[in-house]
Amino acid sequence: MKPFLYLSCCLVMGWVYLACSPDDSRLEGQNAGSAAAGAISDSIPEVERFFWTLDSYEYEGKRISNAKEVLPAFITIRNGKLEGNTGCNTFSAKASLSVQGDAAFSEIKKNNNLCSGQMTYEKQFLDLIRETTRYEAGPVKLILTGGKGSVTFIKRRK
Repeated sequence: MKPFLYLSCCLVMGWVYLACSPDDSRLEGQNAGSAAAGAISDSIPEVERFFWTLDSYEYEGKRISNAKEVLPAFITIRNGKLEGNTGCNTFSAKASLSVQGDAAFSEIKKNNNLCSGQMTYEKQFLDLIRETTRYEAGPVKLILTGGKGSVTFIKRRK
């Protein structure tokens, strides 16, 4: 009787877990190709071991080359989580990267400080992060690309 009760409890707990899990389809692979939530923890060490500081970005066809002066932003990606700072606000999201170059970030959570002269750049920067579908990591640069443009970061050791 005890094994049957134990098995029943395990099945019920599994169903409850599945029913109550958040449904973030971007992180389950619908828009991210073969990327899976948390896939970066062991498979993409060239991205995870570093802080990435903003160098420049292109937003809807317009290149912002002085981005690092007007928006001293940085990001880190580790253990399936993106965290960063725009120079004004901190932000975070779940991160999903695949070894094939697919990328997706869940809805970005951020605080809402108002900073004079930075808000337009911050909105554009976060839009680019939010819309990311691909990434490319090189020896010194990380480039995130999506529907609205791309963001280039420079590697900095932790």
